[in-house]
Amino acid sequence: MKTEAELALGVPLLPISKDGSEIDIVEEALSFFRATIMFKNFKPLGPADKIIVYLTVFIQKCLNEIERKKPRADKDQAEKIIEDLVKEQVPFSNDNDFFMRKLGLLGQPKNGSEEEKFRKYAAQLKEACGKRLLLKLWHPEHGDMDQKYWLGFGKRPFLGQKFNRKL
Repeated sequence: MKTEAELALGVPLLPISKDGSEIDIVEEALSFFRATIMFKNFKPLGPADKIIVYLTVFIQKCLNEIERKKPRADKDQAEKIIEDLVKEQVPFSNDNDFFMRKLGLLGQPKNGSEEEKFRKYAAQLKEACGKRLLLKLWHPEHGDMDQKYWLGFGKRPFLGQKFNRKL
């Protein structure tokens, strides 16, 4: 299904489901994370693929931090780690340490409001993704049985790199 969306820095501002009940870009990134993380190269075929790259790196960072800080973290500890990552300010598009810039996935801002729209949208993506990732790691019905697999995939380099800098 094609959806027309406003672009900010070449990234589409797609709708994000408030409660995760609808399939959206966040759910797509989570569903395909374990396959996407294996890619050594990835050429975005459309603007929405840029969001998949951003969310894949964010998910990887969350999993990596949970494993690094608390190898057998409980849900409350993991929630705090993810909450801290969500609260990290989204870098400006001209920040040399911002991986999206390094990968050439961001366009130049036409004005300050476009830059701010992107940063606000990226913060919303991180928040929605963080909440849903916790539900994957501590599923209400299945418990934490998939957790070790998720954490294992978080150690894999995406696009042949580790993105330990700014998100």
